[in-house]
Formats: sequence, C-alpha cells, structure tokens
Amino acid sequence: MNMLQANNERSKRLTKLCIEIIEKKSGKAEILQFTEDLNNVRPIEVISIVEAVIDISRNMAEKKRNLSKILNVLHKGISKYKWELSSGNLFLKDMMSENSFLKKELAELKNELKGLNIETENSILRNEKVKGLIDKILRLKNIESHYVKKENILFPYLEKKGGHLKCLPVMWSIHDDVRNALKKIQSMRNKKRINFENFYSIIGELFFSMYAMIFREELILYPAAIEIFADEEWESMYEESFGIGFSFIDKKLKKSKSGIPGGVSGTDLINLGSGILDVEVLKLILNFLPLDITFVDENDKVAYFSQPSTRIFPRTKAIIGREVQNCHPPESVDRVNNIINSFRNGSSSKESFRIFYKKKYILIDYYAVRDREGIYKGTLEVTTDITDINKLTGEKRL
Repeated sequence: MNMLQANNERSKRLTKLCIEIIEKKSGKAEILQFTEDLNNVRPIEVISIVEAVIDISRNMAEKKRNLSKILNVLHKGISKYKWELSSGNLFLKDMMSENSFLKKELAELKNELKGLNIETENSILRNEKVKGLIDKILRLKNIESHYVKKENILFPYLEKKGGHLKCLPVMWSIHDDVRNALKKIQSMRNKKRINFENFYSIIGELFFSMYAMIFREELILYPAAIEIFADEEWESMYEESFGIGFSFIDKKLKKSKSGIPGGVSGTDLINLGSGILDVEVLKLILNFLPLDITFVDENDKVAYFSQPSTRIFPRTKAIIGREVQNCHPPESVDRVNNIINSFRNGSSSKESFRIFYKKKYILIDYYAVRDREGIYKGTLEVTTDITDINKLTGEKRL
C-alpha cells in the first residue's frame, strides 16, 4: 500500500479536474464548480494529484510547468490546511528554521533589487552596485545542506513508505535549477560589464525556484510526511542530518555514540582469502582509505558505503536499500542506467569521470563487480580527491 497517496473521491475528482486543466478542457468556470473540494484538499491528496499530472507530462520541463499550473489552482486550499509540528520532531524543526532564514534573506534581497531597479547613476557605478549585490545573493548557496538532507535523508525514507514517487525527482530538479542559477550569478561576478537584462532574468528564475520549493515543502511535503512517519523515524533522520550539516543555523556536529565510524561490538572474524580480519578492523581499514566507496548490488540497490573522516559527496544510512537511480539528479539517470546496463551485459567493465567540485579535482571511477564465473554482482563507485596527486612531480623514495 502506498501511504503517500490518497484514493478517496475528492482526490479523484480533483485529479480529473487538474488533468483537464492541463489538457485545456477545463477553465475558470469548471474550477468554480469544485470550490468546496479545492478549499478542503489535504497534502496527501495533493501528492496523488501531482503524481497523476506528472504521468501525463512528457519531459522534466513540462512536468515543472504543469505542476506550477495545478499547484496555483490548489494553492488556496493547501494554504488553509492546518498541521502541527511536534516539539520532538527536531529534523523538521531544523528544516523549517532553515526555510525561515532563507525567506528572510530573500525578502532583504528583494528590497535591495527594488532599489537597484530605480537607480539613475551611470552604468559603471551601477555595475559595481550589482557586483556588491551578487556577493549578497551568493550567501543563498548556504541552502545547499538543506537540499542535500532532503535528497539523501528525507527522500529515501519517503520512498520506503510511498514507493517510487515521481514528484521527488521533480523536486530534485528544482534544487538543481537553484544550483545552476547561483552558478550563473557567480560567473557574472568576475565580468567587467554585466548584462543587466540577463542578470534580472536569472534572479527571477532563482527567486521563483526557491519560493516554489519553500511552498511545496511547508504546505505539501512536510505535512504529508507528518502523517506517515513515527517518532523513531524522525529521530533517525535527525541523527543522520549531522552527517551533512545545516543551512543558515549554527549547530555543533555530534560524535557517533561508538566514537568510531561504523563501529560495532564483538569479535566476528571474516576470511578474506588472503587473510582473516576482525569485522571491526575491516571496517576501520575501509573507513581509513583516502577515498569514498559505494557499492550498488546486482538489483541496483545501494548496499554499502564507506565512512571516511572526510567525505567528498554526502552519504547517509537512509540510502541503504535505495535504488541507485533515485540517488542521482533526474537529468543524470539515463547516464547511470547506461553505465549499469553496459556492466550487466558485459560490454564494459569500467567508466571514469573527472570533475571540479568545491575547488577540488575529483576522479570518479565505476567498476563492474563480477564473480569467478563472470556473473555481474554489482557496481563499485570509487571517488578520489586527486587535487594534490595532480601536483606531484619527480620522485620521493622510501
């Protein structure tokens, strides 16, 4: 049973209405006929409607356009829905606090932008003012931890309760819209002359995406999640959030209860063929390797990841058992599938990628893992920071 979708008569009626709106078979007159339904719609019902609208949309751009249209129709009713955040739900409390700080930042920036729009000074002075404003806009990059917690903690938990939810990749795509807009704005900072028309256009996209995300989180996603998760699950999410960090709010990171990454008690021994190791020692070895390891099994499910002291990309225990396709931005899923399919059919055994990430040069290798008979058992991802390696010259002998 999908716990995140409604199957009542109201959700069916509104789903039919919204699809007809998308297909231009219904308009204002028909919307007025459903006033009572629209005024009483619940978040879980909205998710059902959203899933149906996504089903009739052809690509990601169309999905986002269609959802904006129908959420505008549902906005009034969703805004009326009352939900309470329990005092013990520290995960959502932090997420809501982060949104509050973001809204404050956006409001302040909007006021400064209004002032900039009526400036009459010469273009050189205006150019410098825009660059100063860009520095303030780039503070919004702080929202990254908030989005990463959704992608790597909340989304996996939702998938376990609600199955394959098509709305989650759409939300992830909007996260990426924010990231891309901020990258474009940052690139403007170093230009001698700024194209003001382009600047305002990107700012408009950024603000639209950020406000859209706040709306969808606080009026749909969070109140729907409140209905399906137990206190222990929220507590687990909160504990995992310390592995990623926080946006705009200052919280000290907590040490693991064992004091050792992935620590366990006991003296279980594992015969590795070339040696016998205690489980605890094996975990220490894997976690002390200067790289990130993630293993995806033959069924495309995340089965393991190492826990080095400093990770390059975030991982949380919530992703264990998650389909690897759901661990990537929707625009990257086709490439992920192509790699796995080539490993599965034997046409390839390794794929490598190199990227610049947070001022570091990162090597990402994917390996096909096969048993002695050559049967595909999964994919191993190895991520290495090669920034310093690239600087090596000459020799240094022992």
